[in-house]
Amino acid sequence: MRVVYDTNILISAIFSQRSSPFRCLQLARDGIVQAVSCQEIVDEFQEKLLNKFSYDLPQAQAFVEEVRSYSQLVSITVSKQKAHKIESVLNLEHSQSS
Repeated sequence: MRVVYDTNILISAIFSQRSSPFRCLQLARDGIVQAVSCQEIVDEFQEKLLNKFSYDLPQAQAFVEEVRSYSQLVSITVSKQKAHKIESVLNLEHSQSS
């Protein structure tokens, strides 16, 4: 089974080794499930550790490398048609908020 852990799960797992998020990550560490992530999640995870939780860079990097060690990194791709729809929605929202 492949699973994606969002930034909230990754951070929650750090703060409590008895938490459900920690146990979920342990399943990936043990190879019971395949963790799948992307660079965007990894970057957000590191950014939150540094800026919101005041970890120093070596600590944040260590947590990121741990996540990478048991995760398959994939690229997020969007078809041109979907990208155009997303851009249209964003442009509409921007024009409505102005």
